[in-house]
Amino acid sequence: MPRYRHKPADCPYAEYGLTLSYYYIDKPVISGNFSAICDASHRTFSESTFTDIDLNYDWNCTGPLSEVDGDGTPKYTVERTFLDGTGTVSLTVTTPSGTTAATSKNIWVGQPDASDFTVYVEERYGDPVSGSPGGPFEVCDNSSYWICLYPFFLFDDQGINDVEFDFNFDYDVLDEGDDYIVIHIDKIYEEDTGEIYVNSECGYITLKFLDFVEGNCGYYLMFTPNPTTGETTLSIETTSEDTEFDENAEWELEVYSPAQLLKEKKTNLRGKNAKIQTSGWTEGIYMVRVKYKDEVLQGKLVVKR
Repeated sequence: MPRYRHKPADCPYAEYGLTLSYYYIDKPVISGNFSAICDASHRTFSESTFTDIDLNYDWNCTGPLSEVDGDGTPKYTVERTFLDGTGTVSLTVTTPSGTTAATSKNIWVGQPDASDFTVYVEERYGDPVSGSPGGPFEVCDNSSYWICLYPFFLFDDQGINDVEFDFNFDYDVLDEGDDYIVIHIDKIYEEDTGEIYVNSECGYITLKFLDFVEGNCGYYLMFTPNPTTGETTLSIETTSEDTEFDENAEWELEVYSPAQLLKEKKTNLRGKNAKIQTSGWTEGIYMVRVKYKDEVLQGKLVVKR
């Protein structure tokens, strides 16, 4: 006769006075309604997939976890040993006929580990800055940067729910996401700092302290006046004594509205200055982007009414 896979309740041996039973089981599933263990309170895991089979449950825990009770039952309780790191809860189930299936579940214990994360800083439309990753990061006035906490895939593993960035220098937020922020630095002093905060299952903490220094900044954009109610003059300036502006080089500029739509574009410009007429523009902050030789420069122009 051929062999058939069947549910335990469909076993035909009882009709013939036999007691032999065979069971097939899938991989068990360990559940627990938490993503991290933060304090000394107990946490309970459970396996409820096989409710109609008399199974033997063999539980085990490793890492910064210790067993409280529940081995041999569908529910297993552990506690923290006041160390931080990844703990593992393992389960092997055995059927009455000797079939076994095993699984394990990793659970973070304690505050997120700052050493597992690093910080990248890049020019918004360019390359990583000097000092990236890790810092100190070399940045410049009137420039925009993308700052990211990496790796994102560890957030869930370590119970991180939210990330916040803060800096001691003058800046504006251009964009932000779950693990990054894009800022425009108005003014950086010789040395400045920043912090990355995380809200985790174990509370709100400072995960990273950041150091910023003034780099060899080369060119930047200046607007006179700024804010403006009409016409303003854009000039390409430099903070480096070793950098000279090429009066014969052609360059172009683009102006983007507060809604990030292209408002104006000029090409084949020469000299370090250009006029921008803002009459009729709505009030707000406009981003000005200049392509000069191999560089992309950005600045903010404020229009008042």
